[in-house]
Amino acid sequence: MKYGYNLQYSLDDNLCSEALINHLGKKGYKKFWNFVLKFANKNGTEGIEQVIRDYIGTDSQHLKILLSGQILISVMILEGIISSMQELKFQKNQELQILELGGYEGWAADYINCNEFNSSFIDVIDSNYNGPNANTNLRLIQTKYETFNSEKKYDVVFSILGIHHTKIKILFDCIDRNTTKDSVILLGLRVDKSDYIDVVDLFSANGYMTINYPVKTIKVQNLGTGPETFPLFEFRK
Repeated sequence: MKYGYNLQYSLDDNLCSEALINHLGKKGYKKFWNFVLKFANKNGTEGIEQVIRDYIGTDSQHLKILLSGQILISVMILEGIISSMQELKFQKNQELQILELGGYEGWAADYINCNEFNSSFIDVIDSNYNGPNANTNLRLIQTKYETFNSEKKYDVVFSILGIHHTKIKILFDCIDRNTTKDSVILLGLRVDKSDYIDVVDLFSANGYMTINYPVKTIKVQNLGTGPETFPLFEFRK
């Protein structure tokens, strides 16, 4: 809520639609969804998030309403990531260096820092956001995964739906450059169960240890998309 998201839109699809109609008007609403459906019918879902963001441009309210329609998924993945960090015996007072991949304006990182690991410092990289964050323990960096190369190495790297699974190698290369031995990687991704092994094999082949196998899963009853199951991949370098 602090960042302008409304969890109720994930719980009531009609509320989300009404908010978007109020913001865009009926014509604007219809034009937007016609554009999205036309792209999806022609190209499938891969790349659709970036296309939508490009269409929305600087209209942050439009984006916040749209993201709110599925924010429950991100919240539950975030809870899974926090739970994993606790299971791995990270302490609240530890001064951890944490990297979030694809965190937009940093709401998830802010929650982790303010409510769970308040002595930690978190860098958030996202190619779509170039704004401020009031939390001095957070640094927002507008960049692409392909070009991010930090002098410091991170103890924990996490991502919430940070990339389409078919481009996981891009995410992996960014992680591998910016971590060191014993770094922990926690990835909540939208991946079909039949493709879990491809992600695990990529990390395993490059010397990463799978922390839990079978892969942890997070089940979400989201009214906009129906029930979905998301894997939470956990690796140690």
